[in-house]
Amino acid sequence: MGGGDDYGGGTGFSWQLAVGGSDGAPTSVGVRDLRLCWLLGLRFLGDSGIGWGMIAEGQDLVGRLGFPLRTLVVAPMVDQSELAFRMLCRKYGASLCFTPMLHARLFSESAKYRRGKFTTVAEDRPLLVQFCGNDPEVLLTAARHVEGQCEAVDLNLGCPQNIAKRGRYGAFLLEHADLICRIVAHLSKHLTTPVSCKIRILASRTQTLDLARRVEDAGCGLLTVHGRTKEQNKERVGACDWDIIREIKARASVPVIANGGVGTFTEAEACRAATGADAIMSAEAILENPALVAGMDPAPSPTRMALDYLDMVARYPDTKKVVQSHLFKMLHGTLTVHPAFRAQIARPFKGKDMSVYLEAMRECVTELAALHGEGRCDDRRCYPHRRTDAYYPWYGRHRGLVGV
Repeated sequence: MGGGDDYGGGTGFSWQLAVGGSDGAPTSVGVRDLRLCWLLGLRFLGDSGIGWGMIAEGQDLVGRLGFPLRTLVVAPMVDQSELAFRMLCRKYGASLCFTPMLHARLFSESAKYRRGKFTTVAEDRPLLVQFCGNDPEVLLTAARHVEGQCEAVDLNLGCPQNIAKRGRYGAFLLEHADLICRIVAHLSKHLTTPVSCKIRILASRTQTLDLARRVEDAGCGLLTVHGRTKEQNKERVGACDWDIIREIKARASVPVIANGGVGTFTEAEACRAATGADAIMSAEAILENPALVAGMDPAPSPTRMALDYLDMVARYPDTKKVVQSHLFKMLHGTLTVHPAFRAQIARPFKGKDMSVYLEAMRECVTELAALHGEGRCDDRRCYPHRRTDAYYPWYGRHRGLVGV
């Protein structure tokens, strides 16, 4: 066993464990891969035929590792995948969740930023903490603040927004593979917590496959792939390329999570079949329907989910801005039908007591829910999640799925 910053290619993880393959030949598996898979409950080895009996003095790790995640992974979303929302998703069956993207420099320098942007509890596991940045040492300093509070530290290589372009992070690092690999190798060498990466695809399939290989060689123990380029964003979102995710998964020896093109649980199952991924991630769709994580069909009504969310915020406080944003997304369809309630949610709140604000929001949502009792309102937009193949008004706003 040895260390080092060998990130350009070669052997991958510096610690290797030989286990018996189906043909009796030894197969090398990165020790960190095994640990990460055990923590996340992923079976990254798929149908490779690797025998587990030789690992950990004969312990049966098949059961400990579990099967590929059937529930959806809650994506890292700025000001959206905060603790209260993660706990709501866990209430509905989610297992693995990501924090919002955290700015590594601010996180490393400011205790106030850390207190305001990173909160967790014992029940909030398994958890991946995502950072953005371009300086290996700054990212390491930031990551050390969360060691022991998460299963892995994730490097954001997928944010396509202009702020990421100005800051030279996220998807705007994708064409700087050497720098990415230096970062991953540095984190992998110096952290006790495993390192993961979330990438978008590049315009060239060859570049994309090469990048996936190189970050794995650098020490990435879990790879999430969003099957769109950084240019495929908002109105230009377009189709998600599941084929390239399948190719990456076929070549990888670490777990692969597929991201993109999933608005329903039916689509999640289709993505799983098309890509062979170990898990499927959802972002925008679960903001509108958090119960999507476990494929609840029918899902709770939008007003029921909004009330459950407000209960979570009472336990795990957040800002009015974040709460308001979640309510608008969960209630998007029904607020289109009943716009007076949109104005109630949007009205300014000048008080500092969040409990007063939350009670006002509960009253608003409860009144909205009462409009739908005993068949008083049967507008489809108020019940977007009654069937697995239902349409999603907010999720579909850039996808041509908003018709009724």
